Amino acid sequence: MKSVALALALIAAPADAEVVMMEPPVVVACGSPASMAALTTCLDQHLLVGTQLGSIAGPANQPNGARLFAIAAKDARHHELQSVALFLQDAKGRWRIAGHHELDGARGEITLTRFEKIGLAKHQGYRFDLSVMQASSHSLDGVTSQPTVTREVQAHLCGGDSYACTTLVESCQVLVDGQVYEGWQGSLVITGDSVVLSGSGTQPACGQPGAWTLSQLGFHLRANF
Repeated sequence: MKSVALALALIAAPADAEVVMMEPPVVVACGSPASMAALTTCLDQHLLVGTQLGSIAGPANQPNGARLFAIAAKDARHHELQSVALFLQDAKGRWRIAGHHELDGARGEITLTRFEKIGLAKHQGYRFDLSVMQASSHSLDGVTSQPTVTREVQAHLCGGDSYACTTLVESCQVLVDGQVYEGWQGSLVITGDSVVLSGSGTQPACGQPGAWTLSQLGFHLRANF
């Protein structure tokens, strides 16, 4: 419905009208904090709160000078999350946003399963994987619907030069009474400059198999890599 509404708005707008795309407050107002304390203060001023995410692999396996935060509104009644933001620290100790993924008010269980710096074929960037579980509903007979749980593992690849990231779905499942009803299982392999996502399953719509280069995904050459 959002895409339809946007299309109608563009049709109705005058030919010389300017279409303004709003950026998230965490990007516009809090994108270059001098410290983590300054980031907390900035988020508070915009009625937001950030919770640092820790990988289940442990702090030892997380990249130095990089932190991930789950961003939510302070008045969120059901802990809805707005986004996940990646911040990097420069040589002078300042921080800047280097990745941002919209969650659109996601409710449920979100776990950081992987967080690492990747640099292959003289490209440099970051990868973080999220396991997202949310309550949903699904029709098993095409007529009625019943409560289900949707589980999805997402890989986010961020070049670090901007806050843009590429999201690839590694796997997704629909659970009924704790059992997998349908799903898609993928495998993400990064070798040299090549990124390949392959997989199969009974719910192929949630997966996007394909092959890319790191440069196509926003990873730029670093002269001092």
